[in-house]
Amino acid sequence: MFTSLTSNFDLIIKVIALALFLLLLAYVGLGFVFRFAFKIFKIKFSHPNMESADNKILDLQLIRLYHGINLDSVSDIDLFAKAIISGKIQTPKRWLLPSCLPLGKTRMENKHSLFIYLLILLIVGFTVSFAGSTLKGQKYDYARFSDAQNYVLISNIYVLDPSTKKYYNKQHCNKLTIDDNEIVRTACDYILTNDTQMKEELHEAIRASNMNFQVVGIICSILYLIITCIFITYPRLQKINNEFYDFKQEEELPT
Repeated sequence: MFTSLTSNFDLIIKVIALALFLLLLAYVGLGFVFRFAFKIFKIKFSHPNMESADNKILDLQLIRLYHGINLDSVSDIDLFAKAIISGKIQTPKRWLLPSCLPLGKTRMENKHSLFIYLLILLIVGFTVSFAGSTLKGQKYDYARFSDAQNYVLISNIYVLDPSTKKYYNKQHCNKLTIDDNEIVRTACDYILTNDTQMKEELHEAIRASNMNFQVVGIICSILYLIITCIFITYPRLQKINNEFYDFKQEEELPT
């Protein structure tokens, strides 16, 4: 029978999509989503002080969305702007890596960088392990055909026996006898037959197998993008965080 992981991948895709949606929702904030909806319907606070406070909170969320900068309070916005104007901090030219901690709250030491790069190595290791284990025993443009103990790979032209690394085309299949491997003989029926249903079954199995490779490619691309973003943006985040932290310390010193 043909075996495929496509049904499992359908679940994986849904889980990844849900995880990305929840991650985006957690980053943007549910309050921002409601605020955006209320703006569309022109729903606002009746009390001026509440509306002013809401606008200040919106400023914090917008600067996080625009620049990937997470600031702790409205006063930090003023300090951050002052630091940029005074030249203590360079204007962020690119979107920074979102930080779970507010910018300038603590100083990021090199030991924190070690943890980040270890995390990158773990993601790389997971990506390689995931791709290798998931696609083990599969080949692009081939369908996996198995019984209780063995399996072979079938394309529209060849049957591949992984145990012997031998390819069988139509000529080879026609020469097989009852003494040859049973699963190879059964698989050969799919490339020798003129039965439309069997040909369609093989076509669908190959299509499903190729989908496995495509899904793995998408997942690995997402993980690679995450790794690249962390690797590129974390040093910049560390630099601007420490500059802002030092600036806040200077501003708090008595004059």
